[in-house]
Amino acid sequence: MQPNFGTGLSSLLFEQMDDSFEEKLKETITNSVNFWLPYISIEEIDVNMTDEMKDKNTAELKLSFTVGNQIETQEVTFTVEG
Repeated sequence: MQPNFGTGLSSLLFEQMDDSFEEKLKETITNSVNFWLPYISIEEIDVNMTDEMKDKNTAELKLSFTVGNQIETQEVTFTVEG
């Protein structure tokens, strides 16, 4: 029963999608994963935001990570829409 569990992306819902938004997005995800899931190591967060996507308040993310002592990197790709 952890009502605050999650990535914290909702805190960025009304943020302006300017040049600093990508860094805010990466920082929010990294901080949340480090707090809630410390056994996960994020290797890379790749953010794709074209001008057209910014107009639609959309960003595509690819998250590369490892779990625990695993050597194999896993990837998750998803779209964030505001």
